[in-house]
Formats: sequence, structure tokens, C-alpha cells
Amino acid sequence: MEVANWLVIVVSIMFYHSIGQAEAKLFPNSSAMFIGLFNLIATIVGMGIRFLLEFGEVSNTYNFTIPNIILHILISVVLISGTWLFYKKLANKN
Repeated sequence: MEVANWLVIVVSIMFYHSIGQAEAKLFPNSSAMFIGLFNLIATIVGMGIRFLLEFGEVSNTYNFTIPNIILHILISVVLISGTWLFYKKLANKN
């Protein structure tokens, strides 16, 4: 894998981490179910908007395959919700 690909992966993970941190501050008393559902809906809406923005481009044929869509949704929801849970527990500990 090229360095640029690794860089995209690392920056994406850091971005999801920062979203989870922000959610921990914005929703400190929310349940894990609410956060998971919130992240799932936000991810699906974001992917829908991206699809519409790139509609008609060749990149949609390989960016929006079923495995890519499922993988993106799972990774983003798990990473963001996991970070939220970590920082929520950390805040409750202190």
C-alpha cells in the first residue's frame, strides 16, 4: 500500500475519533442506543449526499458498491460510538 493510502486511513481514524470526542461533550447523558442510532443515521445521510454530489461520475461505480457501503457504515459507526463510550466513561470516572 502506498504512503498516501495509509495517510488517508490514519486521518480518517483521527477524524472519527474527534467526532466521538465532540459527541461525548455534546451528549454526556445520552444512551449508547441513541448515539449508535444517531451515528448510523448521520452516516447514511452523509453517504446519500455524497452519492448525489457525485451522481453520473465513473467513481460512483466503484465507490458505492454494497461491500464498500457496508464497510464504511460499520467502521464509522463503531469508531465514533466507541470513542464516545470511552470518553463518557472517562468523564464519569473523574
